[in-house]
Amino acid sequence: MRLTNLIPLKIGSLLLLSFCLSSCISVNLGPSPVTTATDVSYTSPSSPFKEMASAPSADKTWIHSKSKSIITYLSECGDISHIRLKEAAATSFKAQDLKLIEQKSVTQSGQPALQSRGEPTDPKKNVMVEMINFKTKDCLFSLAFVASKNHFDEDHPTFDQFLKSFKAP
Repeated sequence: MRLTNLIPLKIGSLLLLSFCLSSCISVNLGPSPVTTATDVSYTSPSSPFKEMASAPSADKTWIHSKSKSIITYLSECGDISHIRLKEAAATSFKAQDLKLIEQKSVTQSGQPALQSRGEPTDPKKNVMVEMINFKTKDCLFSLAFVASKNHFDEDHPTFDQFLKSFKAP
């Protein structure tokens, strides 16, 4: 396996960890426990994406068997009323040393959402990241796509399909 193929996997793993770190730092849910959403529905990304059996700090993660692109989602449920989407995205990007390239308001699962796209501040890392953050009544969701710049456009349609299918009440 080429070293350049491992970069999205490393960034993706770090992004998953940052989801946990950023939510723990920015959310500060206090005494109420943080849980994951149980009533989401989606269509799993199609082959050559395969579910990762144990993905730290994520509800579900899929990895492309050849390009190593990653699609993942994380839900954090509890008292999230004070969380702002821009702050959640900024904290995740900062924890991964990513610079924001583009950010815009979108709709996900019928809710206002924030779509953020970025890349590492280190120009030697050939990776792009796209993240969608949105809230429902009790949960914050982060849906992410991490890929090498060489495979970003090629694998992105699978992420688009995942986003279209993802439903959170």
